[in-house]
Amino acid sequence: QSQLLEDYTQRLETAVESERQANLKVSKENKSLDALNREVEEKRLREQVLLGQEQLLRRISDIIRHSFHISDNISKMLEELAGHFNLDCCFVVLPSESEPEDTVRCEYVTADEYKVIEGDLDLQILELFNSCFGANQQVVVSDVMRDRSVEPFRKSVLANYPVLSLFYVPITYEEKLLGILGGHRCESEAQWTTE
Repeated sequence: QSQLLEDYTQRLETAVESERQANLKVSKENKSLDALNREVEEKRLREQVLLGQEQLLRRISDIIRHSFHISDNISKMLEELAGHFNLDCCFVVLPSESEPEDTVRCEYVTADEYKVIEGDLDLQILELFNSCFGANQQVVVSDVMRDRSVEPFRKSVLANYPVLSLFYVPITYEEKLLGILGGHRCESEAQWTTE
């Protein structure tokens, strides 16, 4: 009986060890599957972003083909961008000091209180951008109240302007800052990425 009991205990220990090894293998496979699932989801999200960008660029190139009037084209492009990113204000400022008649200042807003051109806020934003950031930098901020990079804007130009999220993308030529493309979300916060 003692021998039988010892044999049974040994077989039980072997079975428990086999089950433990099987559980470890299943656990590793589950982790591997989870990692693959995350990777597939990330790729799907990247593809959605790229598809959205491609569709937006297609609409913008259609706009350019229909007219050679730059202000009309830019106004329509801003409207497309505003719709794509749910912006309350989208603007472009390209000043030309040498030839003021070539200056481009356009905006698209969902309400009058979000206008930037009327009070020359667009020019002030460009001036601050030029003094605080380089021509190859961009400002993409989802939470204006908490992000310290926009403090110069928040303290002066945007002090009385209701903005929750913003982006300022430089428009450059041969590494020289010519102007900026700006976007403001005033009604709701955004979760933007640099993409």
